[in-house]
This record gives sequence, structure tokens and C-alpha cells, in this order.
Amino acid sequence: FPFCTNLQLYGEWAGEDKFSPWQNEAPGYVAGFLISDIFNDPGLDFRVEYANTDAAWYTHGIYTSGYRYKGDILGHHMGRSADDFFTRLSKEFPAKGDYLQRFVLGGEFDYEDRMKIMPAVEHKYEVTLDGAMYLNDYDAIKVSYRRQEFRNFENVPGRKASDNIFQVEAYAKF
Repeated sequence: FPFCTNLQLYGEWAGEDKFSPWQNEAPGYVAGFLISDIFNDPGLDFRVEYANTDAAWYTHGIYTSGYRYKGDILGHHMGRSADDFFTRLSKEFPAKGDYLQRFVLGGEFDYEDRMKIMPAVEHKYEVTLDGAMYLNDYDAIKVSYRRQEFRNFENVPGRKASDNIFQVEAYAKF
């Protein structure tokens, strides 16, 4: 493509296959694309992703808590009966030094509609800014700030909530 060096399209389709794979009662899917080196700028990448789950996802007829561990869903963070729209723009900068191999700056936006089967659908808006320093092929340090805003929080009409999350991560491969 003349505007990038790489374009990846991807998707995943899943569901409850009671009798055979084509008898899917509760489909869910993820679809997206990644454009690498936008405008032929090495290291400038853009990703867009959309996900959808059915009301039956993460539930179970016998285990009434559903597919959970200590209250947390074992799967996509948006939960069941939800839509998720995600975008990310990132830029990688090569470093010319003895202690730093490369540096990546990124920004994300995520919008979710949660529990669409409820009268008051929860809306989540999330913005993230992050930076990662790769010291070598094995070690990295990542710093991020995330702001979350909720409308109809926990499906209660008019209830609002917000979160500010600051995160520092260190990676070591050995």
C-alpha cells in the first residue's frame, strides 16, 4: 500500500457450540486492523478493533457465578452483552545510546457499552497515554496513565463514576 508498509486484518469468532460448531447459539466476535508505518513513517502504527459479546457469554447453567475467578470474568474485560470499540496510535523511536535500545510512545481510546440487556446500559470512556523504554531485547520499563469515565455505572440510571490509574511496569526476560 502506498500509505504504509503493512496492513493486517484480523478477527475471531466464537460461541456456544452445544452439538456442533455451526450450531452457535450465542456468537461473539473481535475484528480489527493494524496499519504499520503510516505515511511511510517507520514505527508509526495505528490499530482499530471492535468486539461484541452476547448476553449468554460468561454464564453457566450449573455454576451460577459464571466463568469467573474471585469475581472477575475469565475473558474479555467488557463482559457479556457488550460492545467495545478500541483505537491505538503509537510511535517507536530508535535510541542511539548504550543504555536504551528504543522508546515507544502511545495513546489509546476505548469506548464500551456494557450489559446492553439492562434498561440502563453502562457506558465506559477510557483514554490512556503510555511510554515504554526498551533497554535491550530482554528488559523494559513501561509507564502509563489511564482515565476512565462511566455513565450509568453498574447499570444504575444517572450514576457516574471515574477512575485515574497510574501504572509502572518492569519486564525482565531470563
